[in-house]
Amino acid sequence: MAEAQELVAFCILSMVALPLGVGIGFIVRQGSASNAGMWIAMSCFGAVVALWLAIIVAMPTVFKKNGGENEFEALVIVGLSESAGRSGFFDGVLRVDRVNIWLVGMTSVLSLCAAWYSLFGEGQRVLDYYGWLLVLESGALATFLAESLLVFYVAFEFTLVPLLFIIGMWGGPQRRQAALKFMIYTLAGSLLSLIGIVAVAYGFSGVTGRALTFSISDLLNLSSRGTRLPLELQYWAFLALAVGFGIKVPVIPLHTWLPAAHVEAPTAGSVLLAGVMLKLGAFGLLRMAVPLLPDATRVVGMSGGAVMAAGGIVYGALCAGAQEDIKRLVAYSSISHMGLCVLGLVSGTTLGVTGGVMQMINHGLITGALFILVGCVYTRVHKRNMSELGGLAKVAPRWAGFFVFFCLAGLGLPGLNGFVSELLTIYGTLISARVQWGAFFGLAGIVLSAWYLLTMVMKVCYGETRLPTTASVSDLNKGEFCVLMLLASLCIAIGLFPGYLIKELMPQSRAIAALVSGSSP
Repeated sequence: MAEAQELVAFCILSMVALPLGVGIGFIVRQGSASNAGMWIAMSCFGAVVALWLAIIVAMPTVFKKNGGENEFEALVIVGLSESAGRSGFFDGVLRVDRVNIWLVGMTSVLSLCAAWYSLFGEGQRVLDYYGWLLVLESGALATFLAESLLVFYVAFEFTLVPLLFIIGMWGGPQRRQAALKFMIYTLAGSLLSLIGIVAVAYGFSGVTGRALTFSISDLLNLSSRGTRLPLELQYWAFLALAVGFGIKVPVIPLHTWLPAAHVEAPTAGSVLLAGVMLKLGAFGLLRMAVPLLPDATRVVGMSGGAVMAAGGIVYGALCAGAQEDIKRLVAYSSISHMGLCVLGLVSGTTLGVTGGVMQMINHGLITGALFILVGCVYTRVHKRNMSELGGLAKVAPRWAGFFVFFCLAGLGLPGLNGFVSELLTIYGTLISARVQWGAFFGLAGIVLSAWYLLTMVMKVCYGETRLPTTASVSDLNKGEFCVLMLLASLCIAIGLFPGYLIKELMPQSRAIAALVSGSSP
């Protein structure tokens, strides 16, 4: 068991350090694209996935040793001193538990797919492009794995830098304006998050009379044992955290940076922005705002969060249906589907929270694949408007097949992964004590998603082609096919066999729901 714990600790640290070190090396070198450099980058992305799989294999053994009664307990905490559940290196820096391990897996797989697509699909890429992708992956992984509130904040902020460079240097014609808007919004949100984090840490220190701690595990344990901050302090801290993380999700009316950032970002940037970066804000709500401030969540957070989530679900869907640019359509659909995620997280029920977390994972896989498919078309014909496309199923049947598949997954077709998370979220909201009405808006979002996604499928894949006769449209190459097949396989696996993932997410979801309801976890 000790060996398994040490293995997990090594894997956690390596997952963050390896892409960071290789990425910085590429950026400092600033060389042009080379086969050796690109394959080194791909090996690094693949190694992170392998390290994640090693943790998954070791999880049952580690749980037998560290799986106590506390649902918030980490499997392994990477720290300086070895004590119960802690192992070496830096005290209280990184942790892995039953929830964040799946978000880490989603991040590693999407990062590999984004880099793999760039290698085969877009062709010419300089080494510093892959360097920034690696640095972005490292920052996102550190955010999900953070054990300290300060580490979470630093990693959360750190992810802004590589994405800013990816959009600003490799984006579209309006890339600088999109990057500037992204930076202003996210920095403002980050400052609010910092205020909330400091307020929470100092508040718990004052209430307990203990030394100041930023340990997420310690604070979650205090909250689960009934320690509460003064209600007024909870209100203000929750407001700061909710707005700060809400900008990153994003929820309306804090969403206006997202469409421009998606449209101008290169394909790999859009994949990681939608698939990973938006989840950081939702994860902040899940990890900090809701469980550490349960009274504020129950009194104002559930109703306020549900209102913003419901508005985002309907508004994002209606905006998506009004788009001609298919990349902008997928961007607005992210606002709608992330609204459903937030609705589950603030529902105050076990099923709702479980569905919200699963929605984070499923949305990342589905939307990441859709952005790759949009990039495949744009690199071939340099068009994204539905009025300029059409009949692609005749000339690119494999592309059209995957496009239809992921659109069906996005609208919640039974048997695919989107159905499971949407069902849990809506049913969990329906049985909520305070926000049952939110289920209606969740259902409306699903109906509207069927409308705009199937409309896009009909206009893009079928009918007469509207491309110029001189346009040459080739089908998916082997690299693109493999990337999409990997994501499609995961969607099918989660859709047909969701039980294991639900079982892993349920204990912590149950504890969060108990805290919000005011009962004992």
